[in-house]
Amino acid sequence: MRLTKKPVESKVILASVAEYGRILDLFRETHSSALSLLAFEFFTDVCLKKVQHHLSLPDPFSAASPYYVLMEFGIQEERDEEKLLSFIENISEKELIIDGSLNQNSRQKETFWKYREGISESLSIMHTVHKNDISLPLREMEEFLQEMSDLLNAKYPGFEIALFGHIGDGNLHLNILKPAALSDQDFFSSCKSVDPEMFALIRKHNGSISAEHGIGLLKKDFLGFSRSEPEINLMKGIKKVFDPKGIMNPGKIF
Repeated sequence: MRLTKKPVESKVILASVAEYGRILDLFRETHSSALSLLAFEFFTDVCLKKVQHHLSLPDPFSAASPYYVLMEFGIQEERDEEKLLSFIENISEKELIIDGSLNQNSRQKETFWKYREGISESLSIMHTVHKNDISLPLREMEEFLQEMSDLLNAKYPGFEIALFGHIGDGNLHLNILKPAALSDQDFFSSCKSVDPEMFALIRKHNGSISAEHGIGLLKKDFLGFSRSEPEINLMKGIKKVFDPKGIMNPGKIF
């Protein structure tokens, strides 16, 4: 997620990463840099392939990788470029990345961002998708992802799963892609039956079942996975104060 306030200039690093734990280590490493971190995004190889196909983009690196990270840093003065090169050298020596590239011009920066920002559009146009927008505390993220992977492999054998998110926010976008041989009805029925197990796992790791897009109607029945009974009663009480007749947005969460 990009911040609204921009420095004089910014530089983007696109890197390939071998495993999720390295992504978290890489994020922690950015904290030791004197540079201003503007964005830290990640996406899987499945996401990359969908964007490449939809937008006709080239391979970013000579070899494929299971994960990719996009980092954008603010550049305020000339010596910040040297700091950035030193940062790349440091994360390479620590083997936190497999390969990495620093944008050399504005067009290349735009292409790097297309790999990340083109994901949602590419998935929606090319596939029927079941989406979950969730968030977890960073300290819980690695363990949660392992347990989530075990659950998805058991419940969705052979399905394509596209995962991307904003690491700094602990936000994950989980996308289950419908197999061509499966009808829409069977696909969404299957996903709906798995969601409560996913939400229980999120609750176990102190996360939220909806991060950026709210509860809405789709997750109305599952609010209890993210809010306790006293919290829900408080929410109802607040609504009653401002809407005693229940005429504002009726039939939604409450």
